[in-house]
Amino acid sequence: RSLLQSGSVTRAAFCFNDALEDHRVVSRLFSQLPGISVTTIHFDGVPRTFAQRALDAAARAEGFEPAALGTDAIAAECG
Repeated sequence: RSLLQSGSVTRAAFCFNDALEDHRVVSRLFSQLPGISVTTIHFDGVPRTFAQRALDAAARAEGFEPAALGTDAIAAECG
C-alpha cells in the first residue's frame, strides 16, 4: 500500500479469484488510493486465451510487450 501511495509503483497488475476473502483484501487495499489510479478488469468464466488476448491488448496500449510482462501467466491465473 505504501508503495502505491508514494508513487513508487506506477503500474501493477493484481489477479484475485472470486472468493469473499480476496474481495475484502482487494477492497481494503484499493479503497485507500485515489479512484483514478485503479482500474479493474474482471474476467468471469472466460477461456484463458480470451483473458490473455485482453491482457496483451492492455499491455500494448500502455507501450509494453506482453511477453515481458508475463501476461500468459497472469491469464492462466485469471482465466
